[in-house]
Amino acid sequence: MDDTRAAIAQEAREAAFQAEVAKFSAKYEAMLALLQKPSPKTYADLPDHVRAWLEGKSAKELKELDATIDFVVSSRTAGKVLAYVGGIAVTVVTGSIAAAKMGWDLFSFVRGMPR
Repeated sequence: MDDTRAAIAQEAREAAFQAEVAKFSAKYEAMLALLQKPSPKTYADLPDHVRAWLEGKSAKELKELDATIDFVVSSRTAGKVLAYVGGIAVTVVTGSIAAAKMGWDLFSFVRGMPR
């Protein structure tokens, strides 16, 4: 009985979600389709205008472009690592302060001292 109710509720949630998606304007649908499109893996997968742009570049410019892409990717990775480490540091400091406060309050309670 509960499984049937859960299935019906899930179907209702999915129907509501599909109704919300249907309300997207054409602009948002195009943007969503662009985001869901897989990245090109080979030169042949690139759009025609991108291939034409690349063919107009010299070997030196292509090497610089490749180095720039590698730099951006590594910078994003470094940024993610830095954000993770910073989040951990903030958590540790906040937890230490909270633990110290609780310890002081417990000590005061046990000794009967005012806080």
